[in-house]
Amino acid sequence: MRYTLPNCIIIGAQKAATSSLHHYMNTHPDIFMSEHKELNFFCRELTWRRGLKWYKKQFPGDFKVFGESSPSYTNFPLYKGVAQRMRSVLPELKLIYLVRDPINRMISQYLDRVKGCNEHRPIEEAFLEKENNVYLDYSKYFMQISEFLPFFSKKEILVLRAEDLSSNPERVLSQVFCFLGVEDNTSYCDFTRKINVSDSKLKIKKPRKIVRYLLSDKTGARLMKALIPKSFTERMLQKSLSGEVIDRPVLSQSVRQELESRLKPDIDNFCSFCGWESKELLP
Repeated sequence: MRYTLPNCIIIGAQKAATSSLHHYMNTHPDIFMSEHKELNFFCRELTWRRGLKWYKKQFPGDFKVFGESSPSYTNFPLYKGVAQRMRSVLPELKLIYLVRDPINRMISQYLDRVKGCNEHRPIEEAFLEKENNVYLDYSKYFMQISEFLPFFSKKEILVLRAEDLSSNPERVLSQVFCFLGVEDNTSYCDFTRKINVSDSKLKIKKPRKIVRYLLSDKTGARLMKALIPKSFTERMLQKSLSGEVIDRPVLSQSVRQELESRLKPDIDNFCSFCGWESKELLP
């Protein structure tokens, strides 16, 4: 079996339809997207230690484009040095950055963290945190992309909006295929399938203690992960879930205005970088 390194990476943003784009791209006959979507290889704290040999084995076969999708790559300052590691390993790399309305993205991130029992604060308290605010940080798209600009030219980065992928997927995929230099043919894509799309209501997941213990990142977890395939552990975890359904939260007008104020400088810089009007990102 022939293995190679990727020449395309979807770098985020978190909760911005990267799973759907990963799936759509993988249907193209000249593109292979990694079986496990989030390899997180270039995050030193995550899977970097597994080494280049492990990473290369995620891309078997003979295709024109090999890719992966890890939104953690735009989770600065939690993960630093990602772009420099990428460039040192992958000299012929193109990046795709998928973004969405930054406040809607924050709400989806909050719900995801609640679902995983990683967030217990009321949403407005979490969003207005002044230090180490992962919700605001991950929605500061210019701050995130600025980490890549010393190492990648603008022509090596394609920025897309998740809203456009939802409303006109054929046009967005045509942009992607042209960017990657493959046949501009979207007939392979099943646009009826949406991946990881949240409903208006969310079920809080509360896994049984034994499952949570075995699958956590604490002592013993590495052995479990090494011995049991990820697909099996995911099914086992899903079967163990129970919980309650909660409504998607609605922010007060005052909190929304405060968030818009905090995001505005970054939004202006990012839209200038992309050649967009600010209202295209935050109506």
